[in-house]
Amino acid sequence: MVNYIVVLFKDKLKKKIINKFVTLKNAKNFYEKKLSVSNDVIFEVVVENGHPCKYEIGIIEMSSKQSVPVYVIDEMGRSSKVKLEDEGMTLLQISQYKKEETIFDIQRDKKILTQEFIKRYLKSDGLKNGKAKFI
Repeated sequence: MVNYIVVLFKDKLKKKIINKFVTLKNAKNFYEKKLSVSNDVIFEVVVENGHPCKYEIGIIEMSSKQSVPVYVIDEMGRSSKVKLEDEGMTLLQISQYKKEETIFDIQRDKKILTQEFIKRYLKSDGLKNGKAKFI
């Protein structure tokens, strides 16, 4: 019996069910872990297939009652009420999510994440931007 679902949204449409939970406590813990990993992303996916996109992650409760409406604030500062198309589902929380961009590694012939690229190919820790001298 699944009561709570953590879902990934792309451009306000449900893209993927990440995980399912029976208790709200476990769902919130998983949600918070995903958000903390999202905040550490260096290069996020901003454009997909030539179109700009935004990712969001949310917790959905599988119940027919609407307890408290959820509002989302966009980049202009406007707040809008969030409604789900499916009956029997209630959105509890929603936040911006940074999906990490992958880089194609020619030597290994597969896509890798930025952190793996930094560990494998850069000599020192982290990314540095040196100041260029113009003559």
